Amino acid sequence: MYNRVMSVDSKVVVVDIECTCWAARDDIPSEIIELGVCVFDGFTGDLSRKASFLVRPDRLDISEYCTRLTGLTEDRLAREGRPLVEILNRVRKLYAIKNGVWAGWGSGDRIHMARETSDKGIGNPFGGDYLDIGFLYRLHSRSRRRVGLADALRALGMDFEGRPHSGADDAWNAARVLRRLAGWQI
Repeated sequence: MYNRVMSVDSKVVVVDIECTCWAARDDIPSEIIELGVCVFDGFTGDLSRKASFLVRPDRLDISEYCTRLTGLTEDRLAREGRPLVEILNRVRKLYAIKNGVWAGWGSGDRIHMARETSDKGIGNPFGGDYLDIGFLYRLHSRSRRRVGLADALRALGMDFEGRPHSGADDAWNAARVLRRLAGWQI
C-alpha cells in the first residue's frame, strides 16, 4: 500500500497559433506569425497568464487576406516580431511546459507546430500530452461534426471575448470552454 502523496500539476497551457495565409493559394507553406497562450488551472478554475507573442516569419509575405483575418501586417511583424526559435525559447521558460499538458482547439495547431519546428530544426517546447478542446466539446455536445470555437461558445451561452483570429484571444476563449467542460460555471 502506498502512503506517498503524488503531486499532480493541475495547470493546462492553452495555445493558439496564427499563420501566414492566402485566400486562393496553397502552394506556399504557411508559417507561424503569432503564438497566443494562457493557462487554465483545473483545481481552481482560474484562467491566467494570457499573452501574445508575435513571430517574424522567414518569408515576410503577409497577404491582405491574412491581415484582414488576423489584424497583423508585414510592417508590424517586421518591427515587433521575433524569430520563432526565440519566441519558443521564451515560452518554454515562461510556461515550463516540457512535460506538462497543453491544449488547443482542434489538432491543426498541434500538427502545424510539430511540422514547422521539425522543418526548421527548432526544439518544440510542447512535449507533453495534448488535449484537443474541440474534440472534447464534440463529445460533450454529442456532435458528429466539428464545431468552431465561436459556435461552441454560443451553444454554451458565452460570448466571444476579444477578437477572433487573435492568438491570445482564441487561446483565452478555448480555455473558457475547457473550464466549462471541466465543470466550472464561472
